[in-house]
Amino acid sequence: MIASALGVAVPGISVREFGQLMAEIGKERRIVRDYNDLHNLKLSYRIQLQEAAAARVEGDTRPVVVVAHLVVRAPEGYVDGLPAGTLHSLRLNGIMLVTCDPRQVWARRGRVGSPREIESVDVIGAHQRQVMDRAATIAHREQIPLVNVINRDGEFPEAVTIAVDRWRGFENGTAV
Repeated sequence: MIASALGVAVPGISVREFGQLMAEIGKERRIVRDYNDLHNLKLSYRIQLQEAAAARVEGDTRPVVVVAHLVVRAPEGYVDGLPAGTLHSLRLNGIMLVTCDPRQVWARRGRVGSPREIESVDVIGAHQRQVMDRAATIAHREQIPLVNVINRDGEFPEAVTIAVDRWRGFENGTAV
């Protein structure tokens, strides 16, 4: 995962996976059994867990890379992975999208036996466009830079190098 590699490459940062934090809090509150239960949560419970996860991230004293899905599938359809109230409390200084060709995503899911492997390339592409639109909206509203890192099959080291460069741009205010 690019975020984990970023955490190793850039000393002094914390990498927090938002969904895992939500699952951890949900287990503490007896709302979910594990991460996979998040997909079936009603929106009201999801928002409670998102707010609690944001509060935990907010308490971190180091710069934080928040790994999160900006748009997630829920019983109500596609919903925000990071709602506006949650975003505000995170005090973002940039958004780094990690994307891939939808055909490669589809092939990867088939190789690892993902329950989402039944989604077509077109559905994956449409979801990626929703994510890009959401990221652009957030970046505009929060007045922060938005960068994209493409994670092509077989080019992971190159993607990590680009991610580190973009992170440093966030830190020194030169991200474009």
